[in-house]
Amino acid sequence: MLFRSIDGQNATGDAFDLVDGVTDVTITGFVIRNLGHTSFLNGTGVGVQAYVPSTSDVTVSHNRFTDVGYGLLVGNDGSTARYALGTHRYWNVSFNVFEGVYSAAIELTDTSDSTAGSNVIHLDAAGSGPMGFFSWVRIDQRNLSIVGNTVDGTQGTYPAIWVKAQGSSTPNLDGLVIRNNRVTADAGSGWQLTVSEVTTGTVTGVDVADNSVGSFRNLTSSAIDLAGNWWGQSTGPAAGQTGGTVTTAPWITGYTDSGTTPGFWPTGVELSGEPGNSAPPTISGVRRVGAALTSTDGTWTGSPVPTLSYQWQRSADGSTGWSNITDATARSEEHTAELQSLAYLVC
Repeated sequence: MLFRSIDGQNATGDAFDLVDGVTDVTITGFVIRNLGHTSFLNGTGVGVQAYVPSTSDVTVSHNRFTDVGYGLLVGNDGSTARYALGTHRYWNVSFNVFEGVYSAAIELTDTSDSTAGSNVIHLDAAGSGPMGFFSWVRIDQRNLSIVGNTVDGTQGTYPAIWVKAQGSSTPNLDGLVIRNNRVTADAGSGWQLTVSEVTTGTVTGVDVADNSVGSFRNLTSSAIDLAGNWWGQSTGPAAGQTGGTVTTAPWITGYTDSGTTPGFWPTGVELSGEPGNSAPPTISGVRRVGAALTSTDGTWTGSPVPTLSYQWQRSADGSTGWSNITDATARSEEHTAELQSLAYLVC
């Protein structure tokens, strides 16, 4: 691919500034660098800016952003007519490289049905940032996917990936997907991933799995299921690696990372918490009226260790028509005359 260069020579300005209502735009094959910026929050020095009420069908792929304020800044804040609240849809931000970003590599605020995928983001803790990915949901955001990204280096005050719902109406994060990301950025005393909710925000249907992550904080009023993530060790998250109401089991206990694409794409994944059996239970004893039949437990694995219970069953032929024997729930049961002609199974 032939890359074209946009060099701001450290002057304050943006490389691409999309107007309200624009649609069907593709930005690919650019090296965008040296855009001057004046502060962490005011959105200057942006590689691709769409801080307007609405845009749609925009693809930003296979670009390199170096020494900029923001790589991408999409959204609005309602502060002026130009920045009136609205929604953006169908953005595809993929296979880009970001380095030397002062504020955020990618911001997709109020952006629905969109994907940030397979990007490589190198953070270097300039200023209060930087963040790898940021989304501030003010009114509505549905079906946003953050998939297969690598975020490394050293983050600043804010999380490497941060999605929050906050607004005067009822913003939501329905269908948020955070998967297959490799987040190794040094968070210091902070958090690598945060999902938060302020005032009237709602968070439902959040899918966070198959990530390699050091820490996750949930600042919403709803529990978030973090099952199926790699926490850096086979024993799952250690103390201090999670915050807020979350569940983490089962977690990834071992993996082979192919390393062929950005993000965390494990093969041969093993999950904790799923019970496994390497030796089935057996029955010992003499089939004689009045004698005891006893079950062995077999060998089971899982985290936590499975708790066993017992239920004897009967069958006329030993292969079909199994039914529970009433009150036969102990490890050993007396062999009765009624059961003498039947086959048995313990479970």
